[in-house]
Amino acid sequence: MTALYKNIIEGLVNSSSLAVSMVNFNGACFLWEGPMIEKSDNSKIKTKKEGETIPEVYTNAVLTNMTPYEFEVTLGLGSSNYEGVKPLVNVRMSPQFAKEFSKLLQQNVKLFEERFGEIPVYQEMEM
Repeated sequence: MTALYKNIIEGLVNSSSLAVSMVNFNGACFLWEGPMIEKSDNSKIKTKKEGETIPEVYTNAVLTNMTPYEFEVTLGLGSSNYEGVKPLVNVRMSPQFAKEFSKLLQQNVKLFEERFGEIPVYQEMEM
């Protein structure tokens, strides 16, 4: 990430009402800063276009798979109401996009922790 984009992102993150993401599409970087979307009460996200919605999914489990041509991420929900994990959505992407997406998540976690403190992660105890 260039210093210019880093400075832009850090400046925007200082405002709690903005969501910031950087997307690399065919070699061009785009900065998406919110509020681009509004949450609605029916567990869907309202876009700026009237009447269009995209589903909103909460997940606490993930299964990943890959081939030389694609990455596959299955997001699911683990609950004591049923055995195992209930798959909710399957997302497929190119290896190139998976790498960019991974960088974006890492950058957002870093910015979150700089602002709100370290995110505690559960670690299983070895027996």
